[in-house]
Amino acid sequence: MQLLRSSWWHAFAEWRRAAQAAARMAPAAHFVFVHAYRLADERLMREMELRPELVKMYRERSRHAARQRLQSCLERFSPPLPSADCVVEYGSPGHVIEECARRHGADLVVIGA
Repeated sequence: MQLLRSSWWHAFAEWRRAAQAAARMAPAAHFVFVHAYRLADERLMREMELRPELVKMYRERSRHAARQRLQSCLERFSPPLPSADCVVEYGSPGHVIEECARRHGADLVVIGA
């Protein structure tokens, strides 16, 4: 468990550097922070014929946990951003980012991993 936490905080530091660079380039911009997620074992769950409502429940739990982590990162962001939203969606990162950028009319996409 400690290793996972260390990995998360290392990823947060990288994410924060990318976000701070974007904030320096466009301090008055509206920021949309996007996190794409998937269930690691969803394919196995379906092969085991797990009930669809259980798969949906696990997806929702994963979405909720990811949203809390993203929101927590935004709360620690310094200096605070004047305008920011969190988007957490199920799917592959490329597809989720592309669709979110299109919906929000993004002029710039900054990716930190």
